[in-house]
Amino acid sequence: MRALFLIVVLLICSYSFAHSDKLKRINHSSHDHINDKAAISIVITSAQKMTFEDLGYKLGQLPASWKNITVADVKVLSDAGGVYIVSAINPEINKTLYFQIADDGDVIVISENNVF
Repeated sequence: MRALFLIVVLLICSYSFAHSDKLKRINHSSHDHINDKAAISIVITSAQKMTFEDLGYKLGQLPASWKNITVADVKVLSDAGGVYIVSAINPEINKTLYFQIADDGDVIVISENNVF
């Protein structure tokens, strides 16, 4: 009985691993493409998170003043080729950051200059 159970479990697992690319494709296709409003929201949320956590981008952790940016401080500069380029200005320290965001909402790069 245990042997039969083990065989069934192994068959199910091997099928799952063999077709993981299909699962990724299905999962990815369920993501909606973002719009300007979503890109702005992503930038604000990312900047705020970066004030208390290093998210792994080259800039590292941001000063606490980045928690205070608003929609008025963020502008979509470009949305060509499935990539959004968005600027965020921190008026308290007069500093601008540029975010490169994939069409699925993933933040690709955050930089102090608009050269991607």
